[in-house]
Amino acid sequence: MTVAALDYAMPELLERAGCTLRGRNRADCPRCGARRTVSYTEEVFCCHHAGCDFRGNTFQLARQLGLARRLSPAEARGLRERRERAHTLAEGCARKLRARRQELYQAHRELLSIRTEVHDGWCCESANEAVWDALARVYTELPRVRAELLILETALVRDRLRFLNESTEVRRDVVDRVVAAGGLTGTRGKFIELDEPAPLAHGVHTANRERQGNPE
Repeated sequence: MTVAALDYAMPELLERAGCTLRGRNRADCPRCGARRTVSYTEEVFCCHHAGCDFRGNTFQLARQLGLARRLSPAEARGLRERRERAHTLAEGCARKLRARRQELYQAHRELLSIRTEVHDGWCCESANEAVWDALARVYTELPRVRAELLILETALVRDRLRFLNESTEVRRDVVDRVVAAGGLTGTRGKFIELDEPAPLAHGVHTANRERQGNPE
């Protein structure tokens, strides 16, 4: 099996193959001529036009263009070791991501359960301090949990991992900004909302002010 080294990134390889790059990770196909049908990452590319077989990875494309060179045994061994380390690191990051998401799913279920229990037995006249505290907790924590889940489910993989590896203060600041914005822009450029029931949240804040003798 030939092990090759590359001196070119995917965008440059695609341009050398005749693609016209169109914005982020999109290009015109040089084989079928379709516009913006080629999508690509750092490793692979694919034309999604029906019947077109323009697809592959960086090594295949570089080899087709005559830009790949054979590695020496020492270089090949070093490359394998780097790939193994990268694979081990990726597995660790994936486990960390799954674990944090499960924690957030559990917190989300618990907060929704508290909200349901409170509202099922809701009575403003008989509501005690514990009820108000429970509602305050729900409407403080629920948007933050949803914001972090949104980050970990819709952001680019590298951004998710960067987020997880940041300090607690930085992560809190990012979550606060997503909550303040009401959502975030996903990988396809579409704004995704937190889907927080704003009227109910406003009602709780108003009720809290009334409980403290400070109605609007």
